Amino acid sequence: MSPPDAVGAGGARTPTFGAGICRLIDLAGRWWTAPVDHLWMRTFLEKRGLATVVRLLIAAFAASMAISAIAMLVSPAGPDTAAGTCVTATSACLAAMWAVRWAFWAWLSQRMSLAFVGCADIGLAAAAYVDANPLAGLSGTLMMLIPGLYVTFFHGPAVIAVHATWSVAACAAVLLPLVTGPQPDVALVIAKGAMAMTILIAIPVASHIGLWLLRTDAAEASIDPLTRLLNRRGLTEAFRAELINSSADRDIVAVTVFDLDSFKAVNDRHGHLAGDRLLSDVATAVRRSASADLHCRLGGDEYAVAALLSTPRIPDVGEEIRTAVHRIGAPWGVTASVGTVTVPRHLLDPHTLGHQLSQILHHADRALYVAKQSGGNTVSRSVMTSL
Repeated sequence: MSPPDAVGAGGARTPTFGAGICRLIDLAGRWWTAPVDHLWMRTFLEKRGLATVVRLLIAAFAASMAISAIAMLVSPAGPDTAAGTCVTATSACLAAMWAVRWAFWAWLSQRMSLAFVGCADIGLAAAAYVDANPLAGLSGTLMMLIPGLYVTFFHGPAVIAVHATWSVAACAAVLLPLVTGPQPDVALVIAKGAMAMTILIAIPVASHIGLWLLRTDAAEASIDPLTRLLNRRGLTEAFRAELINSSADRDIVAVTVFDLDSFKAVNDRHGHLAGDRLLSDVATAVRRSASADLHCRLGGDEYAVAALLSTPRIPDVGEEIRTAVHRIGAPWGVTASVGTVTVPRHLLDPHTLGHQLSQILHHADRALYVAKQSGGNTVSRSVMTSL
């Protein structure tokens, strides 16, 4: 049981220290167990035309690591052994290779991204460890903040935890000579170590949690609260992500709009609570039955689903929806009028998808109207060859 909150002046509840700690632990637990969408940030950047800019910035950061390592090779505070010089030179070469990779090739895959983080962490730690001056080496470990921030934006909590643990180990190894040397200075180690830990651990972890909270709130704003389907805004954003990240063999886009025949009679006869329950049941049935990637409630009793399909085996999404609604709505005397539109995928541009999706939904609405005019419980199909 969580500690109770204190009641302040005017009856307002002020969280006690114990309650605050419990909430912090709960927040950390939800952050740690939340599903990781590795493509979310990349999709966010590509949608705004910033992916190339960020890729070049990462290349610049990698180049700065290479320059820093090269500079330490000629510094009196740098490595003072042949082995140390070899380690620092290798770190510089690796950083330069990654800089070229980021600058001139496409975005890294998930596996390559982890390899980049691993190389950065190992290279920076090794180069810092072989510096002759431990305090100069500690400054080198602070460069590990750069891969830490990269992990913050493009990986999940587990990778953050591994990076943070490695950062602690690197700092401890670099500062160890100040404790075991001829003139030990434990106070200096504590002071500099605490500073390094704050920079290398607190900043990436706090930033990752803050980013997760913002993303969670943004995702919630894209969900219809009654049916837990996407709303209109959420459909556009999720569809854009599908276009960017799905395989090229899925070359047909199918968008289906449907509404419920005789739904008003359910509200009139049984009340709005019964109507809301039916709307939710329809959403669940369609989500389970339709061969679609995305499901959306447009408003009222109108829904939309969107799918990226592969020719020549294109399922009849409209008929799947009509059958599912007929099954769930039979006790209420409710059926569905369905309008389906198919569009060649190559006509769609993720950067102008909002306008294009509006056109497709309008076309599907017209097909829905044809189905409605035919008496309902019908599927009307249409094909768009241009946008």
